[in-house]
Amino acid sequence: MSLWNTFEQVESTLRERFWSYAWQPSNAPSREEMQAKLREYEASHLQESAMTRRAAMIALYMDTVGIAVDADDWFGGVTNGYGDFMRVRDEIKRTYAERGWSGYPRSEVSRRAGWADLDLSHTSPDWYDIMRLGICGLRDRAAEALAQHDPTDTEGCEFLRAVVTVYDALRRLVLRFADEASRVGAVRCEGVLRGIAEHAPRTFHEGLQLGLIYRLAQEMSGINVRSEGIFTQIYIDLYRKDLAEGRLTREQAKELVKFWSNRLLALNFKANHNVCLGGTDAQGQDLHNELTELMLDAFDERGQIDPKLTIRVSKATPDSVLLRCARSLRHGATSMVFANDDAAYPMFLRSGRDASELYRFVAIGCYEPALCGLEMNCSMSAYYNFAGIFESLLEEESSPASMEEVLERYLALQRQALQEILAAECAGEPYWKEVNPSPVLSGSMGECIRKARDVSNAGTKYNMSGVMCAGIGTAADALAAIEYLVFDKKRCSWQELRQAIHANWEGFEALRREALFAAPKYGRNDPRADRFAVTLSNAAGELIDSTPNTRGGHFQMGNWSIDWSVMMGKLTKATPDGRCNEEPLSKNLGATIGKDNQGVTNLLLSAMKLDSTLFMDGSVLDVMLHPTVAQGPGGDLIFVQLIRSYFAGGGLFLHFNVVDAGELRAAKREPEKYQNLQVRVCGWSQRFVTLSPEMQDCFIAEAESKTP
Repeated sequence: MSLWNTFEQVESTLRERFWSYAWQPSNAPSREEMQAKLREYEASHLQESAMTRRAAMIALYMDTVGIAVDADDWFGGVTNGYGDFMRVRDEIKRTYAERGWSGYPRSEVSRRAGWADLDLSHTSPDWYDIMRLGICGLRDRAAEALAQHDPTDTEGCEFLRAVVTVYDALRRLVLRFADEASRVGAVRCEGVLRGIAEHAPRTFHEGLQLGLIYRLAQEMSGINVRSEGIFTQIYIDLYRKDLAEGRLTREQAKELVKFWSNRLLALNFKANHNVCLGGTDAQGQDLHNELTELMLDAFDERGQIDPKLTIRVSKATPDSVLLRCARSLRHGATSMVFANDDAAYPMFLRSGRDASELYRFVAIGCYEPALCGLEMNCSMSAYYNFAGIFESLLEEESSPASMEEVLERYLALQRQALQEILAAECAGEPYWKEVNPSPVLSGSMGECIRKARDVSNAGTKYNMSGVMCAGIGTAADALAAIEYLVFDKKRCSWQELRQAIHANWEGFEALRREALFAAPKYGRNDPRADRFAVTLSNAAGELIDSTPNTRGGHFQMGNWSIDWSVMMGKLTKATPDGRCNEEPLSKNLGATIGKDNQGVTNLLLSAMKLDSTLFMDGSVLDVMLHPTVAQGPGGDLIFVQLIRSYFAGGGLFLHFNVVDAGELRAAKREPEKYQNLQVRVCGWSQRFVTLSPEMQDCFIAEAESKTP
């Protein structure tokens, strides 16, 4: 029987079986029992350091967790314990709230506008070293460093010993998988598993298998993998070697990629798994290669939302790459975002990164820029809501004499809020190394080994703390409405506007209509609104980006919101732009829903006025197009022109939805008929029918404004 050309036959059954195998050994602990074992170990070993305790718990877990290997799969290694460590980690994290750290700033002004958190999720391991050294090589590197390390540095020695412990345990786990593969007759993957247990990957198949095994190990230890690395860089040499030596054909490699991708999809991670393609080297040469096209072919043929793709673009990127991506977008495959090397590189240099390292640029999570394997960007360490300032601004009874005075009041409140939010984060960061030491992730990073310090203890070369800033379009519209209604047209006084907002616009319907439909709007290339977006984001970026954190790095501003545009909206009172209590905020760098109705060019021109080099934690513009815009033989060029134009103007990330409002309404009414309709929600894609009714309505309203 041929082992190849089986993906379409087993694709869905592999995913269905993923969480319901007969785990081996047959008496393996259930998830509840395993969590109890971890809690018991934690509680009974408090005399040990958090690092030593965590390494022993990881080893215990790897040695006892239930495992499975599927004979139909090219990749081995499934356990019954995904998420166990994360649950225990979060229980430990909650104890720090009980000790007095809540993450909330001091004043009511600041609490309305944001809060702080310990971001233990957004990471990118050093995929280059993982593939170069393999499991044993990573273990041996730590062991050699331990042998040479100063024995009086107890903390450093404990860390290096912990790395050796967890990678030894990981090797044992891989051999358990290999033995199980032998037992069930999984001939596709047994040899590959035994190979990566002993040496660095030597084939494309071994490389992909090691990637999945490493991901499993890191997530077992309680910390998410949020970037699969730059696929076209880390796997290209293995791929070319296999083809040159006749071990693999292109079609067989593509089938391996499909099986690899299917495993990621089976994990059912809502935000999807981020795979980066392309990039630019230090000399400005484009790094897209034959794996770009292979991955895009597999992406199209699978028709799935996971993994999602980050396409790195520069002036050197051939149009052929963008045209190939455009073809996928036109067919409704929305699970990709475009990243601008020509904007990201100056941004990285501005923040002190080394120019020789910039080829490692990845999007961690959704679109948070970082250098693969060299940093912890902790991109959601704090949250700030531009629109949350208006409740405090409108509490001021004294009437401002001018719009300049209004803006001064807003900026003073913003400064107070951000300073208190960042202070709250700094109060919590020292707890991280007690909450979640991470020897698996740290063991992949050369700088952590050189420093003998964990990622939670500033071991990486760059240690950043990201601040997600949401609602810039809503805030710009609200300030533009104040200027229009109170000062330009004198339609109402400051006091009357305050009354209307406090009444949630009830009884002030005519005034609300003017705010909604007559006042200037961000997203239309109208300087009367756009100038406020520039002023607010500049002020926020300059403050955030210059504030040190407690880990030897600094804070970074992100001008994005993901689906927090809805969640933060629920926490936000009515605003002067006509928005009512609890309605959604504008999303990411985009306009208020339905207000960018003067054409996509004007939306881009508004967003291009913002300085993306301030947004070191990322920014993204959502572009929604009606299908008729991209129809016909030249339809693909529309996407290329939009990407090139936005990136030439300094934009950082860009993604698309190509949808029709009528189709979305029909999908909401009859979801069973539209199971494959996907939309780009924020930093990820979902099936439209799986969205909440509220989120579906947001997409429908946005699409209606784009209907010709």
